[in-house]
This record gives sequence, structure tokens and C-alpha cells, in this order.
Amino acid sequence: MAYELVSLGMTASQRDVYYRVKTLDIYKSPEQVNQAIQEVAGMLQVPSVLLGFSCASRGAVYGPLLVKEETNGDWMDCSLSARTIPGNSRAVGAFEFRSTAKYVIVIEKDAIFQRLVDDGFAELVGAILVTAKGMPDMATRAFLHTLTMALPFLKPFAVVDWNPSGVQILCVYKYGSTRRGSAQFGLVGLQWLAARAALLHGVPDRVFQGPLTQRDRALISSLKAGSLRTEPAIIAELDAMAELDAKAEIEALYDKVGVDNFTVSLAETLLQCYSLS
Repeated sequence: MAYELVSLGMTASQRDVYYRVKTLDIYKSPEQVNQAIQEVAGMLQVPSVLLGFSCASRGAVYGPLLVKEETNGDWMDCSLSARTIPGNSRAVGAFEFRSTAKYVIVIEKDAIFQRLVDDGFAELVGAILVTAKGMPDMATRAFLHTLTMALPFLKPFAVVDWNPSGVQILCVYKYGSTRRGSAQFGLVGLQWLAARAALLHGVPDRVFQGPLTQRDRALISSLKAGSLRTEPAIIAELDAMAELDAKAEIEALYDKVGVDNFTVSLAETLLQCYSLS
């Protein structure tokens, strides 16, 4: 199928591919098709987009940012409303940007992204907000990489859960995926803004989740043995989770500062982090 797509100069979404091969009774789910595509891309040592496969977009961006997707295209104002990041990582790499922002904030959860948009966080601190609604896809990472290369004055920060999966998401944003063709999309200089152990101090015990699962502890060991070997501050956070035998979501901070004060509290934390960086 990849040969057919490349020969015809066409593209197909990974979900579309699944429905086209579903009758062959080879793959049982879209996830198996996606894995097969990544394995082929890895063997050929090229990004899957060059084989004609595209991903459905998950990413969104909001804030003081103008984006031009094509050379002769119009500038799109991301401060008017949240905009979807296109799923083609190759096309995203050719975008042009203009911004007066100081920061770019990558956010694990769409719900937190929407709250910060609605509460005016971007306007309050001068930040571009980006989310991939969970584990970041290649197109969102490519967007962030292109954005920060074009506007190197932007300071990147992450808002993720205080748990092993949140740290894993932070690492994918910072170091890129281990899959062939996407490791170059790391977000160099990314700092962990929230939720961290220091911010969770004073949060009621009832909002913590525990004990840690076997998967949690295996992920902690894997992360510490990988790219985090040079990140003592993040390792300390993982050690704190293991010692406490618990984890917490970003929303745990609501119980400390209040839902209505969450955005202002996060803004104060950002300004404190920036003054120390």
C-alpha cells in the first residue's frame, strides 16, 4: 500500500488504511495497523509521512501567535480561538510564525488546556498554549520544534500529571520519540512547571492515588535508566512518587488553591520558575 500511495502521490490516514485492509483479516485493530506502519518506517529509516501515511490531528494551539501554513497563504491568528495543528508533520515543518509571547506551555490534558484558555492564562503571562490531548503525536512535536526554532526566545514549560505516565509524556516532548524519524523533534530546554512535589505539598491525602501499580514502578525504572540519567530534578520527583507509593493528577492542585484560583496560581509558579532559570 505504501508503494501505491507514493507512486500516485497520495496520502491516507492510518485509520483509513485500517478499513482498507480490514477485510484481509490480518489486523484486528487500528492500533495494530499503526504499529505495522511504524515498523515499516523504522526498517526503511524514513518518517511514515514519506510513505504516504498521515495521522489524524490531536494537537491544538492557542495564544498570541500568528501562523502561516503556506508561502502565499494568510496569517492565522491563534489568539482568536484554539486552532487544530495539522496532522502532516512534514507540512508543519514549513510553517512560518510571528509572536510576542514569552513562553510556550505544553499541556498534557485537553481539559486543563481548555480551562487555561477560558481563564485567560495565555493573555495573563504572554504564553502560547499547546496540547496533544495525551501522549504527543509526531505532528504536535514537529509543530513545537519548528515554532521554537523559528522563535528561539520562547521559554518552554510543561504541565503534566505527577505520575510516571506524566513524566513519560514530558520526556517525549523533550527528547522526542524513540521511533525512527521522529527523535529530531525534541523540545530542548523544556522545564517541568506543574504538577511537582513542591506544589503538591499541603494537598489533602485523599486526592493522591495509590499504591503505585506494577506498571508504574516498571515505568519509573525505565525512565530513570533512559534519557533522565542527566535530569536529577526529575529523577527526584520519580523517587518521591516511589517513596510515597502514590501519584497525583494536575487537578489535585484544585484542592490546594481552589478551582477559581488555579490559573493565577499557575501563572505565579511560572513567573517564579522563569526568574530562577
